[in-house]
Amino acid sequence: MIGRTSPEARRLDEFLTRISVVFITLAGFLVILLPLLPLWGAIKGVGGEGRGDVHFLRVVVGFLLLYVAAMIRERQRLKSGLMDLVDSFDSFNAALYGKNYKVTRETVTYLITSLGSSSVSVRERALGILVKLTGQDLGSDREAWRKWWERNKHAFKLPERVADEQAGPGPGKEERLET
Repeated sequence: MIGRTSPEARRLDEFLTRISVVFITLAGFLVILLPLLPLWGAIKGVGGEGRGDVHFLRVVVGFLLLYVAAMIRERQRLKSGLMDLVDSFDSFNAALYGKNYKVTRETVTYLITSLGSSSVSVRERALGILVKLTGQDLGSDREAWRKWWERNKHAFKLPERVADEQAGPGPGKEERLET
């Protein structure tokens, strides 16, 4: 899943990307500008003297390094924007469908799958939880549940009584402790 990294890992990834962009950019400039440096005369043997094709190749490699650095930086910028968009989308869905909307949807999917279990107790327990979570009672017919879920999962909201139980006590609600 996109965006499920810790903030520390995200910061480290951004830091390492910045560092790699800086080093690749420096390498690109170094390859391009090396022949212009005063010390170049001492190490002329590396590129050969008077060969235009070597100098041309050096410039091409230097610009390729700069291009790679630019692509890495652009990838990081797009990734950061995508992660912000995913976080905003998650916040929007959590506000619309409730704090545990992902868990609830995955739970319903797994419970419907559990209706096909060979264990009677698993099927009975899955059915009881499905009825409680969805507010629907389609019996133990797994196919009927699957079809209902395919039609309703995108707009599914927990029934209010279940959402209230998951939210816990709030203003004006008494907290019940079982002894």
